[in-house]
Amino acid sequence: MAGGLAFEGIVVALLGRNNPVGVVAAALLYSYLRVGGDVMEQQTDVGSEAVTIIQAVIVLLVTARALPELVKRYLARREAR
Repeated sequence: MAGGLAFEGIVVALLGRNNPVGVVAAALLYSYLRVGGDVMEQQTDVGSEAVTIIQAVIVLLVTARALPELVKRYLARREAR
């Protein structure tokens, strides 16, 4: 269990955009998904993989939001050469 905590901390910091208030909100959302997934797995036939997929989609959406800025910087550097 301890091996995954570092990854989860990185995910929470990424979701919170390294803002203290954002990190707290992201941590609450992430923990709500984790605990809700455990309860859902116990009470229904849905596996914990569903929650893992939802978490992955959230991370992809948050990181994709920064993609246009990265492309813009890359193109600006390329044109400067």
